[in-house]
Amino acid sequence: MLRKIMVFGILVAMGFSVYQICRIDGQYADEEKTHDSLLAYKPPLLTAAPDAAPSPLVDYSKIFQAVIDAQTNLNADIVGWLTIPGTDVDYPFLQSSDNAFYLDRDPYKNKAVAGSIFMDFRNKKKIQDFNTILYGHHMKNGSMFGALLNFTNEVFFQSFSRGELVLNDCVYELEFFASLLISGGNEEIYGTINPPTTQRDAFLRYVKDTAKVYRELNVNASDKIISLSTCAYDFKNARLVVLARAQKISV
Repeated sequence: MLRKIMVFGILVAMGFSVYQICRIDGQYADEEKTHDSLLAYKPPLLTAAPDAAPSPLVDYSKIFQAVIDAQTNLNADIVGWLTIPGTDVDYPFLQSSDNAFYLDRDPYKNKAVAGSIFMDFRNKKKIQDFNTILYGHHMKNGSMFGALLNFTNEVFFQSFSRGELVLNDCVYELEFFASLLISGGNEEIYGTINPPTTQRDAFLRYVKDTAKVYRELNVNASDKIISLSTCAYDFKNARLVVLARAQKISV
């Protein structure tokens, strides 16, 4: 009898494990299907290679129009599109009145475990703040912001050092310069949005001193910073943040 009970318990546990795996696989499939549908609104890339400079011969109106179409036809909460060539980071990003709505909703506003990439509700949409924060889940299949984990590797960081951020009226080139492992309650990063110059200098010193990987770009207090934030599992409530200098390359 005891043997039968033990076997039954093992079968139940196995059945639950299979259910969990199927459930997770289903979530990944749902995210992939959603992402594929969003690519219809993807702006043309300015760069063909991960570390290439943007081409000067570009029809920016087509790039802007892709974001305008997404805002008009898909969701007015869409701010722009984020791409990191050479990775799976290739998504629209949104903003709501809080930092909770798009944690578990896709850009169609449907409930979704993978959520969306979204901008901190405190930030101005036109990248006017010193530090603009974008959040995304760390999906273990590498989707959403799962690829950011690669930026803790020095070789990868140096090889994939550029990204693009497209709004409906301008384009920013992103130059990545630091990756940090911090607490989710870190005030130096998450509490710094648009501080006075002295605090900006302190922010940049903190980033350099704390960075797991750092690339010297002579970033200064007059620059615009984009901070990409996702969960990490190195310690309780850990966060991985990858920072880039954003330089406008269109008008």
